[in-house]
Amino acid sequence: MQDKTKNQFRKIKITKNRIKKTLKTILLLLIIKVLAFTSYCSEKRKSIREKNQNSTIHEHYHEHEKEHNHEHNSKTHEKIEEQKQEEEKEKKKIYYCPMHPHYTSDKPGKCPICGMDLIEKKEPEKKNEEKKNSPEKSIFISPQKLQLIGVSFTKVLKEEIEKEIRTYGYISYDERKIVSISPRFSGWIEKLYANFEGKEVSKGEPLAEIYSPEILSAFQDYLILKKQHEKAGNEKVKETLSELLESAKKKILLYDLPQAEIEKLLKEPSPYIIIRSPSNGVVIEKKVFEGSYFQAGSEMFKIADISHLWFIGEIYEKDLSNIREKEKINIFIESVGKTYSGKIEFIYPYVEKEIRTIKIRVSLRNDDGKLKPYLYSYAYIKIPLGKRLTIPESSVIISGEKTYVFLKGEKEGELIPKEIKLREKLKGKYIVESGLNEGDEVVSSAVFLVDSESKLKYALESFGGMHEHGKTHENSENQKDAKNKTQNKNLNEQEEGGHTHGR
Repeated sequence: MQDKTKNQFRKIKITKNRIKKTLKTILLLLIIKVLAFTSYCSEKRKSIREKNQNSTIHEHYHEHEKEHNHEHNSKTHEKIEEQKQEEEKEKKKIYYCPMHPHYTSDKPGKCPICGMDLIEKKEPEKKNEEKKNSPEKSIFISPQKLQLIGVSFTKVLKEEIEKEIRTYGYISYDERKIVSISPRFSGWIEKLYANFEGKEVSKGEPLAEIYSPEILSAFQDYLILKKQHEKAGNEKVKETLSELLESAKKKILLYDLPQAEIEKLLKEPSPYIIIRSPSNGVVIEKKVFEGSYFQAGSEMFKIADISHLWFIGEIYEKDLSNIREKEKINIFIESVGKTYSGKIEFIYPYVEKEIRTIKIRVSLRNDDGKLKPYLYSYAYIKIPLGKRLTIPESSVIISGEKTYVFLKGEKEGELIPKEIKLREKLKGKYIVESGLNEGDEVVSSAVFLVDSESKLKYALESFGGMHEHGKTHENSENQKDAKNKTQNKNLNEQEEGGHTHGR
């Protein structure tokens, strides 16, 4: 057993020694690698410094050489570019047959199908492309032609503009002068004086006689309490009776009867009361009849004063920005044959859903009584817009979303199409927002003829190559005719030769 343990301890020591040796060797290797890396870095730094020094010397040399040869290099560079452009042009040259355009070749020659000479295909000029892109390309029309088609010019002016808004509407009751008669007690209609709608009544005129037991009992109670209060000798009883008397008096006042009627009933209580008109006007609604019963608070009559009426006008949404309160307005009523003037009193704060209009209100006096509610009428509102640039309607050409005019150029017969922005049209003139200045001359008549002339010239310019193609086509047809004639001649000669040989 002791030998075994000794052997184990020996093995452990041997392994420890081996581990120590391996660790030492690893450390040595790491130190060697670090030293080698540092030496490599120092050598590299030295080489970089030497290269930088050499490069600075080389740059100075090259700069001197560049300055010396700059002119020579620029000339050679230009020559090389010119040669390249010529080579590219030669490479891009394409030849085609006028009779068979699908056949193309990079060299001149003859068409293998028909034997015609190939023609060089030319690219469209850049000037035409620039003209297409430029929005203001001028056109030239001879003065004789301008006179023939009747072209005239007008100057762009800055003048005082007044916008007139026309609207329609109707006459209505003044809602502030409508009175509703609704008694605060119940009863029966004993007699009806205002017995139809449309009846004119004056202030204090009787409208109806009413039988009301409720009124009779209220006045009787008040008179009984008054007598008891006068006879009472005890002070406490007198105080209580005075309180009851005060409440009975308040009850009578709550019925809102005229003072004259109250004084009459206090002298002699009666169930019969006369309802009188509180103002001058016309009975526009009557909801009771003789003998009918009514409850407290129910409406009996509606009276409107027609000495003052309203005009209710309808303004379109687009004109709303130009309208203000206290703006002058003239109202013409065709059925009366008279024009009334006033001021816009109120602009309603909502838009009518179905007809998309905004209501305005104007107060009108009706002293002569000619105005009737719900008469149809027209209105004119004149709004000053200040000084604005204007052009006649005949000068404007509207093409889709764009609007333009023909501006007179500096040269004779020169016309320049100019795109502009316009505002509203007023009395045959447009207000110019942008695109023109005061004093500019624009075409004012025969604008559409000028427009068609410009489009025709533009079309002819863009399709100018068609003439050459047409010529080549004609030449090819002539060549074909000549070829056919020669072939026919050869055939005739052969036939004649055959005949002679036969003879």
